[in-house]
Amino acid sequence: MINMRGPETAQFGLTLFLVARYAQLTGDTALLLRHREKIEATARLLAELHDEALALPTNDPGHGLLHGWCESDSCLMPNPSVWDKPYFANSAFTIRGWRAIAATWKNLKLNGAEPLVREWTHRSEQLQTALVKSVQANTWHDRTPAYVTPLPGAKLTFREALVKEHPNEQGWSHRCYTELLHPDVLPLADANAVIDCMRAYGATTAGVVANVEPAHPGGRDMLGFISYGYAHTLLRLNRIEEYILFLYSHRYHNHSRGSWTAGEVSGITGGGVLFCIPAQQTIPLLVRWMLVFEEFDEERLHFGRAIPRDWIGTGKPIEIVGAPTRWGRINYRLERRDSNTLVATIALPERGDLPEELHITFRAERDRTLHSATINGTAATFEGSHHDAVVVRPNGMRRFEVVAMLA
Repeated sequence: MINMRGPETAQFGLTLFLVARYAQLTGDTALLLRHREKIEATARLLAELHDEALALPTNDPGHGLLHGWCESDSCLMPNPSVWDKPYFANSAFTIRGWRAIAATWKNLKLNGAEPLVREWTHRSEQLQTALVKSVQANTWHDRTPAYVTPLPGAKLTFREALVKEHPNEQGWSHRCYTELLHPDVLPLADANAVIDCMRAYGATTAGVVANVEPAHPGGRDMLGFISYGYAHTLLRLNRIEEYILFLYSHRYHNHSRGSWTAGEVSGITGGGVLFCIPAQQTIPLLVRWMLVFEEFDEERLHFGRAIPRDWIGTGKPIEIVGAPTRWGRINYRLERRDSNTLVATIALPERGDLPEELHITFRAERDRTLHSATINGTAATFEGSHHDAVVVRPNGMRRFEVVAMLA
């Protein structure tokens, strides 16, 4: 059992994902084998919840979606059953968890694992189909931008519900939304719609996920913990300026002055905050992702995707050494050779598999444009949605110098 006040359902799927991620980064499969029984029990618990959801009538809004608390604080309420609902986030992280642990068990070739791998894979696909269908059915297109509910069947927006419904099943919508986005199981259009919804209807504060509560003077708190899933999605969707706003807002509004101590929830007008370990991870994660970022399901590795343009303008080198990825530790350095030339050097691990593609982004100063590029001396072109990335297909090579010429 997760050592918390009570079972926050999405966290069980997240746990499976993190176990698999740990194995990817460390190769420490002995730890997984030592806890195999617990890991499989976690996956089985989610399967039981899935079976309960599939047994609901087909006309039930929550048919096929995992029911449960979206926040462990539900246990502090007079009637916790109010929050035993099919929040989309519960299913989203379950899909990611099953998918990740199935791939890990398959790679380990464990005795007796084949039926489990087949079951988890099938369930993840079945649940993803149900989730996407329900998210799309519960997106209100009669508003601009469209409003995406945090659970099926909602009749009010989360802010309307906070005022009109007591108790209110949408009370922790900030958590519901960020944990729906983080697992990356929605189509891009739906993920963009969720981001637009959060921004337009009051689930963000100064670019960071808000701690949603009834409107009152001073009630625009910022969510210091678990909000990195929202930022992760901004980066995946190439909403880079919003990502950088999140980075700076979180750094300057969510941390104690003069230190790197981040609060669980922080007001934007000062005051003390509760210490929260996950909040401390946000800035290190965002800085690492802006430099080296790997996609969950694609064999693709990004470099420099979200470096602030002003950093480039300083002329100072930007570097990360030994960044852990599922292919091994990676080195990346971006420096200015002269006023018109940016150079990215990349060192991939000496052994093991390689990603199929490297995307090296050059975010030149705002008054400059990218003119031409070379990869290890060979002419290349800029690609990507903003035509600011050079795409490299390693084909066995492990060291690259990518030179970008500015106009």
